[in-house]
Amino acid sequence: GLVMTSDGGRVWFSQLSGGVGAVNTATGELEVFIDFPQGTGPRRIAIDDQDVIYVPLFGSGELFIYDSRADREIARVPMPDINSAVYSAVWDPWRRVVWLGTSNADVIYKYLPETRQFEVFPLPSPMAYLRMITFDRDTGNLWTAYSNIPTGAGPSRFVMLDPGDGVRPLRVTGTPSS
Repeated sequence: GLVMTSDGGRVWFSQLSGGVGAVNTATGELEVFIDFPQGTGPRRIAIDDQDVIYVPLFGSGELFIYDSRADREIARVPMPDINSAVYSAVWDPWRRVVWLGTSNADVIYKYLPETRQFEVFPLPSPMAYLRMITFDRDTGNLWTAYSNIPTGAGPSRFVMLDPGDGVRPLRVTGTPSS
């Protein structure tokens, strides 16, 4: 996974069998590297508008949260199901939450940074191996796809999730609306 800080000064990356790091975009130098124990499994990361990074730890069942401006760890929050194999994170600027796709739990998690709580959204059928989540900029709904491994091992489908909160993105400014 890759994300860039709001000032464009750093690109942050995650490596499944390594760690999380940041490269300075002007110099190309590695400025930060956070090593994780073998099996922890940092996956696809998200960054919010305050440059806080959210890294799903696929193997350890945690969400690693890091302040990239202060270069310090904020927290490691246990997932509601540590065996969910959380695969990807995406920042939702309209709701100001992190959505987390799983590959072993048949759910999507909504993480609320202010309270460090999770909400759970069950998926319609088992064997949901979720890689990416995106947003419908007209309705605010989430979209994802079952990406089963090996191919053909489970249902092939797109899934639309209406969180039921009435949040509607504004296309012109990108500012949240309700």
